[in-house]
Amino acid sequence: MNLEELIKKGELIFLSHFGLITQPLIAAMIDALEQVDEEDESFHFPQKLYVIFIEVTQNIMHYSLKDDYKAFVSIGSTDEYYYLLSQNLVTKKDKDKIEKLLNEISNLNKKEIKELYRERRKSGEKSHSTGGGIGFLEIAKVADKIEFKFEKVEEHYVFTLKVYVKKVPQKKTL
Repeated sequence: MNLEELIKKGELIFLSHFGLITQPLIAAMIDALEQVDEEDESFHFPQKLYVIFIEVTQNIMHYSLKDDYKAFVSIGSTDEYYYLLSQNLVTKKDKDKIEKLLNEISNLNKKEIKELYRERRKSGEKSHSTGGGIGFLEIAKVADKIEFKFEKVEEHYVFTLKVYVKKVPQKKTL
């Protein structure tokens, strides 16, 4: 799914970027989301969305082809969910690693995800610094739904990740 398809479906897009992903850009995009959140009373982004955004963009920087952090990142909403959609190019080796982990995560419930996360954090195995998927576990802990796919492009793969967070109805103030 790309930006054009999202717009055709009538989804609201808050932020969209295609290109180089850097730490300063990540910070600027978070600032932009916070500004929308503060200035428009009709939206209140859950903290979970910020956690997911940071983890997804960090994963893009870690798993993208060496020295090529180009990616597509979009944050939007449907009637029921906020979502983050990302796409980036990965090697076959990283595709296999990511796919194995995401398939493992998809077979766990929230309690099991939290236990696996704690276990890996304690052991240092598969930590953030080694690119072992702690970020994907962090995302799975707070997400309500995760979809992913890989599409082969020459000798690499386009990795598409869509993460959903349910909207919480805001309380009306009198």
